Amino acid sequence: MSDVILEIGMEEVPARFLPAALKELKASAETALEEARLPFSEVKTFATPRRLVLYMRGVADRQEDLHEEVRGPSEKVAYDSEGNPNKALKGFMASQGVVPGDITIRDGYVFATKTATGESRMTVLKEMLPKLILSLHFPKTMRWGSHQLRYVRPIHWILALCDDQVIPFSIEVAESDRLSRGHRHLGESEFAVASVDTYFTQLAENYVIVDQDKRRAMIQDQLHQLVDEAGGQLEEDPALLEEIVYLVEYPTALLGRFDDAFLEIPPELVITPMKEHQRYFPVRDAAGKGLLNAFLTVRNGTDDYLDVVRAGNERVLLARLSDARFFFEEDLKVLPESRLEKLKSVVFQEKLGTVYEKVDRLQGLAGQIGQGLGYAEKTVADAVRAARLAKTDLVSNVVGEFPELQGIIGEVYVERSGQDNQAVAQAVREHYMPRFYGDDLPATEAGTILALADKFDTIVGCFAAGIEPTGSQDPYGLRRQASGIVAILISNQISASLAALIDLAIQALPADLVKNPAALGDQVLRFFDQRMRTVLKEKGYDTIFVDALLAAGYDNPLATMQRAAITDQFRQDEKEAFEGILQTYKRANNLARKSDDRAINPDLFDDPTESQLHTAIKAYQDKHKEAPVQDQLLALTALSQPLDAFFDAVMVMDEREDVRMNRLALLRDYTELGKALADFDRLN
Repeated sequence: MSDVILEIGMEEVPARFLPAALKELKASAETALEEARLPFSEVKTFATPRRLVLYMRGVADRQEDLHEEVRGPSEKVAYDSEGNPNKALKGFMASQGVVPGDITIRDGYVFATKTATGESRMTVLKEMLPKLILSLHFPKTMRWGSHQLRYVRPIHWILALCDDQVIPFSIEVAESDRLSRGHRHLGESEFAVASVDTYFTQLAENYVIVDQDKRRAMIQDQLHQLVDEAGGQLEEDPALLEEIVYLVEYPTALLGRFDDAFLEIPPELVITPMKEHQRYFPVRDAAGKGLLNAFLTVRNGTDDYLDVVRAGNERVLLARLSDARFFFEEDLKVLPESRLEKLKSVVFQEKLGTVYEKVDRLQGLAGQIGQGLGYAEKTVADAVRAARLAKTDLVSNVVGEFPELQGIIGEVYVERSGQDNQAVAQAVREHYMPRFYGDDLPATEAGTILALADKFDTIVGCFAAGIEPTGSQDPYGLRRQASGIVAILISNQISASLAALIDLAIQALPADLVKNPAALGDQVLRFFDQRMRTVLKEKGYDTIFVDALLAAGYDNPLATMQRAAITDQFRQDEKEAFEGILQTYKRANNLARKSDDRAINPDLFDDPTESQLHTAIKAYQDKHKEAPVQDQLLALTALSQPLDAFFDAVMVMDEREDVRMNRLALLRDYTELGKALADFDRLN
């Protein structure tokens, strides 16, 4: 058994690309080893900004021998009348690389027994590793020099070792070797790695911590130590921490300071330049509420000349905060509503017009949605007012410089204007929520109304304009918007029809943009199928159950989730009864498919069980069609008795056509009863 290291050395790779690349490289390597019949004990992957590393432990000396039996032509076809191999058998043996001695006959067919002796580990690896390098996928790739190879960044070196031996291979841009490179400024520009056993130690001596988990732990320990010394609390940000882990090879954290006068501006204006522009961690006070005039950052290097580095970071932040304060103070000189006119020159989408026109639609749509969902008149009025102001911060100085603050700074401007109440201001911020998967949802009723209006207008408008997400392309974030709608409705226990809300949004669009409102509405509603499917699977429901449930409809997301929960609980608590529904339904449905559109004619009944089943079906339709889900399931369970009696008493496929079709119509109507709950046929 031996250990193997593959290091792909490159120019600095964007941090956001590396986690996915690590997962793909690990999975691909494990699959390749298994397919190559080369046993191994463990595969690990590591990454720094300048390298991807594959570490394979316990790799066997050779492939496992292959013993395979392949079926060929039938015995009759393989041999002539005299028992000699004919053309078909000879061609089969040639294709499989076997001789007559490898052929056996069984069950009327010839079989070729193939045996292949396993190749050596080195032979396998020198073919496998270049394929692994070239198989990786990245969101963006590039070419360099005169090379045809496209990769995430230029490849400068490839280290490939099995224990202390180089694994020889080449790709277009580089040949494998035992040479690696240290930290760009602190380590050796090039050095030979003696063996896999010394790889990690030699890299560490050259100021490269290869293991991202170790770098993460180092950063966290250093940050918490510094923040404790400062008497504050670290503003945790897992996403920022993850990015920094892949931005550095040798982390050293430091604490910087800034003028506490900047704490007088909104905290978001301090935090955003820190996080989004400089990758700094803000520091909260000991209570974890207000900000301290301090920040934490991570240097890619040692603690040498740390005071110089700290001073440089403080100067950069000072410039950013000074800009933020200037823009903020300039913005406060005008009221939010006075910016509406500027929105007429900001295009939302070519066919949908300007942002000003979107604001106009939002005011009407927010009012209709609020009233339709039964909110109080004052709440609806606040939502409509917030709709008028919601986009005004897009033309402010602060959002021009810090786009991440749209909505957030809009709330501040509405508050500072003194023209509106807190509910309106908060709705301005909340109408973007949720901004991403797992984000907070609107906390106020006015914010909820406006968030729904904004998202429905965007989705319906884009579909009407011919903009529909395809593959990985979703420039207007329609999937996220739809997921946000579903999350808001379910979380706030809002029982609402998606189709009805979609229709309101369609009515608000320019008339010349919508050629067929009904078709557009159906198209948008279908778009929510995958969103509902995702939510249900996140709740732990299996794919078959989700398919069956959604086949019954998902127009009301809240009702759909409730139906799922009750039906799933029923099938667990009442297993026998639920199985009875499925079996009865299956038996009935197999025959009901042969029915036509004829109505049931009681005059054609010639057995009491037909009348009894018809009466039971009518009773269900009258009493249970709109009943609670639990009652519908119990009623379907009760229907099994008259249906079983019907099957026992009559021959459904009677030779008399009118009687036969009448009995099939009975079964057809029975199978229609449970379709509002689920497609039981899918559960069988």
